[in-house]
Amino acid sequence: MKTARVVIADDHALAREGLRVMLDRSGRFDVVGEAASGEEALALCEQHRPDLALLDIRYGTRGGEAGIDGLEAARLLSDTQPEIAIIILTMHDNADYLRAAIAAGARGFITKDASRDELLAAIDLVAAGGSPIRLRSCAARWWRPVAAPCLPRWNG
Repeated sequence: MKTARVVIADDHALAREGLRVMLDRSGRFDVVGEAASGEEALALCEQHRPDLALLDIRYGTRGGEAGIDGLEAARLLSDTQPEIAIIILTMHDNADYLRAAIAAGARGFITKDASRDELLAAIDLVAAGGSPIRLRSCAARWWRPVAAPCLPRWNG
């Protein structure tokens, strides 16, 4: 199996480190960069050209000013490097964020309460061209499975 190259972007160092360790231990992924902001994620993706970008949806402020969030980073990556598969990883169990993520070009949307196995399966699915969605509150409202086998890429 080919090892997918991944950039991780989250403003919490502990989250980045935990994700890196989990991906490294799986043996299926090579973490080529870790970013604490949307700007850093864009720079690392330009430098390393990963197969996947795992982006938090929101980042904290730096020096009191907000930078590029995960949705804007996803939009910019989709426009400039469409070959990079984007997964939004978030604590926000929210249908509006899901719609915004799909509109920004994300192929996956996973809430941070996912288990290790669920997250690895979602990343595997995106690496294979699928589009996993894991959003508990929306599943009940939309009456459909939490994991969609394949969503079309939104370009509109």
